[in-house]
Amino acid sequence: MARTQHPLGVLEGKWQKNKNTSVKPLFDLLFHRHFDDEHAYHYEMFNTEGSFKHALKRLGRQAGRHYVYIAAHGSTKHIYGAGDAPVRIKAIASVLDELADEGAVLHGIYFGTCYAGSEETAQMLLRSAAADRVQLQWVAGYPGNADWGASYAIDGYFWDRYLDRLITRQSRAALDAAVADLRELMPGARTVGGFDVFVRDRAGGVKSLLSA
Repeated sequence: MARTQHPLGVLEGKWQKNKNTSVKPLFDLLFHRHFDDEHAYHYEMFNTEGSFKHALKRLGRQAGRHYVYIAAHGSTKHIYGAGDAPVRIKAIASVLDELADEGAVLHGIYFGTCYAGSEETAQMLLRSAAADRVQLQWVAGYPGNADWGASYAIDGYFWDRYLDRLITRQSRAALDAAVADLRELMPGARTVGGFDVFVRDRAGGVKSLLSA
């Protein structure tokens, strides 16, 4: 089914010095399946914190781009560009502030990285001053060390189900449905680097949609 709204952007670091390993083939396949156009999503590689911030700003300023998938090596405080150049995770919050001032909308952030997709990261971003202003609803990813093959499968299935649900549902309802699909088909997903999806709770914190 051809669709006209292309909501996702992919920002990718350099995985290996002398190899062209990339998540791009996965998203080419997903966007061919859901949009009949493997070029419909926004894709950029980043090398440094500066280039990452510029790429995220470009993505956020595009009408209809409401989700970002970040593909890179990671740690609890950083993601990494070329040559392991560190990008502070808290730099994302500063970009959200700038995008909020411009009226941008960014509903979801997915960390396709090791260690960076933690509850601490989710708390920092979902409870940041800019979160309400950019309508940020969820943060997903891996708090621990995620096996490449298993995480590739989880990421692919999550985005396949989420993009499919966005045809008929709003962002948060699509998220709940995609998580339900993930629970049914991949009940062991949380054993892969602690994979989780976080949303805000009513007590001023965040809650997991997969641990309950």
